[in-house]
Formats: sequence, C-alpha cells, structure tokens
Amino acid sequence: MLGVSGGERIPGGVAPAHGRMRGEAQLDVGGEVADVAIDLGGVDQCVVLADPVGNDGCPGTRRCDGLGHRGRRRRHYYRAVAAAPLTGTRVALLGLGEAGRAFAADLAAAGMAVRGWDPLVAEAPDGVLVASSARDAVRGAGLVLSLNAAAVALAAAREVAPALDAGAIYADLNAGAPSLKVAVAAVVEGSGARFADVALMGPVPGNGACTPSLVSGSGAAGYAQALAAVRAPIEVLGPAAGEAATRKLLRSVFMKGLAAVSLEALTAATAAGLEPWMYAELAAVYEQADRALLKRLLEGSRIHAVRRVHEMQAAREMLDALGTPTRMTDGTVGWLEQLAAAGRP
Repeated sequence: MLGVSGGERIPGGVAPAHGRMRGEAQLDVGGEVADVAIDLGGVDQCVVLADPVGNDGCPGTRRCDGLGHRGRRRRHYYRAVAAAPLTGTRVALLGLGEAGRAFAADLAAAGMAVRGWDPLVAEAPDGVLVASSARDAVRGAGLVLSLNAAAVALAAAREVAPALDAGAIYADLNAGAPSLKVAVAAVVEGSGARFADVALMGPVPGNGACTPSLVSGSGAAGYAQALAAVRAPIEVLGPAAGEAATRKLLRSVFMKGLAAVSLEALTAATAAGLEPWMYAELAAVYEQADRALLKRLLEGSRIHAVRRVHEMQAAREMLDALGTPTRMTDGTVGWLEQLAAAGRP
C-alpha cells in the first residue's frame, strides 16, 4: 500500500490534490504509466488523471469522469504518466471511418505524425497523411491503432505484422470477442511488437481519442502513456489480451439489451396507439434509475418469478395480437421460467 499526500510528487507523476489517501501503486521508473489505485472510501467520485505536460512543462493533473468502480468500495484510478516527446511521434491508423477519423484528427492535433489507411476512404482529416497501403502506414510507427471492424481485425493484423517495428504497440480498438483479441495478440506479438486490447467504454462521436477506455495486454501501459498526449481517461487492467474485451462485452449485454427491450416496448406501443405514453414511462424509469432499482429488479424477479411468468406470457400474447416482435419478451419469459423452476422445492 502507498500513502500519498495531496499534491505530493511521486515517481512518474503528481499525487491527487484532494487530501491524504491510500492506494496500490505500480510505479515504473522507466517512464511508463504509473497506475495508482486510490481507495477513496467515499471521499470523491472523480478520477484524477496526470497530464504528461502542463503549461509549465511539468506533469499536471485534471479530473475526469467515466471510469468504473472495482469492488464494493469506490476504487478509482490515478494515472501518472511521465512526460514524453509528442511532436513527431509516428502513429498509424488502420480504418478511417467515423471512429478512425476522430482518433486520427485528435492525435494529429496533439502533434503526432499520423498516417492512415482505409481501402474504402481516399481522404483523411487535416494533418493526416494517407498511406499507399496498410503496410506502408505501419512502417516506422511506434503506435498502430486498428479501428476497422471486428470481422476483419485478425486479417488486418496478419497483413501488417511483417511490417511492424519491434517493440511497437499494436492496439485493437474493435468490439471483438476475447478469443479474437487473444488471436490478434498472438499474431502481433509473434512479430516482436506489443499488443493492446482496447475497449472503448463510451461513444466516440464527441469524444474522439478522449473516449473513456479500458486496456489490457503486453502493450497496455505503453498505449496509456501514448494517449496521455490527449488526456484520455484510460484504465490499465493487466497484461492479458481479452481482459478489456470481456468487460466491454459484459457491459454490452446490458446496454444493447436495454436498447433492444426499449425498442420492443415502443414498437408495440406505437401499434397500440400509445407511443408517447410509453416513451414517457421509459424516460421516467431511466431518469430515476439507481442501485435500489437494480436490487429490486434482481430480487423481485427471483421472489415473484412464478407470477411474473404468467404476466409476461400475457404480454407476449398481446404483442402477437398487435403483430409486433416478441424477441426480448420471449427471453424474459425464458429467464422467469428458469428462476421459477430453481425456486421450487
């Protein structure tokens, strides 16, 4: 455990400026990310992020939201990054769609030399050069970002692996399965480069390279250090590829499922002539959502599973009569039936 006073300088950065706290630290004197887990114990709900270079040329700090908690107590991450030269740092972007263009523009604005490649895009944002091929883009790059699609992530890595510099960081930011990230890591590390499994935990539009993210893999610390140039809120998880992807996709089950069940309810309400009422009901629930609601939903489903099976079967019958989809309702019935069976003596 490491106790640090507010504002006290530690190897690699500056301690949080909001009182004495304790945390676990991994301080790398070699200049990579110093990741200090601060147990705030209810004191603060912000992450303090160290900027690599402040106005005075020294490390600075800022607060940012968006990173998650670990365990029951609020645990946040103080990211201290040693100052590193930014201008001229070579970055390659594989994929210049919406997300790729946003990242490329932000990194170029930070002073990095950015080259991009996308077989379907002929133009790049201001300050970004378009390479003649994927291999041309990655040659000499210290950081390579793959921002295309999970379906082509492995093929993209195989294509450029022979051209990667030894020690370069190849970051896959696509929303792929943990097994895919492990496969990409094997290809990348087989070339002598390091791999970063990056999970974007927020929308890229409006955030760009500052999108909150989780990162794991052999190149995780180096990736966080490089993105400190744009003060990106990043949580480094560990050395194993797939750790970041696992957390992202677990969250996706909920977030995308929430969107899907909302769509199903609104579609049925529209067919019943009650779309405005249903929208207001959903909005009210979202606005008032808290931990108590989550507890009530989970515990109530177990305690009242038998009764709720009949309720949701009736809801499915109504949707069938309206002629609207029942995909999420079918899943709800299945879960409640399973809970009801588990609760029987």
